Amino acid sequence: MKRTYPFLALFPAPFFYFYAEYWSIGWGVYPIYLVPVALLYAALCAYFARDQKVWQMVVWHFGGLGLTLLCARFLLPDDPKYFEPIGRSLMLIYTWLLFFIMELFGKHIIQYYKQNIQRKS
Repeated sequence: MKRTYPFLALFPAPFFYFYAEYWSIGWGVYPIYLVPVALLYAALCAYFARDQKVWQMVVWHFGGLGLTLLCARFLLPDDPKYFEPIGRSLMLIYTWLLFFIMELFGKHIIQYYKQNIQRKS
């Protein structure tokens, strides 16, 4: 289990989120599957991170942020209309931060269940 988490944390999920959204909107269709897939990714990361320390999670996710920005630089166009409020890089960093916060929240719920609810059973 501990060996699975780094692969999930290094996965450039924010890049793939915006890549799928950008090209789908270019075709005139909004990809309704993106939000459930993003929540599933965060839940899986939280499940596999239940034994990780927070500083380890931060280190692995910074590696994922680096891969996200690297992939975006070469594969995602810098369209000023699409990334209008803050730009491509800051939008990817913001999305990365949201994924990380969702993961921390999920990890907290799993630890709470493990400590309080599971003991009473």
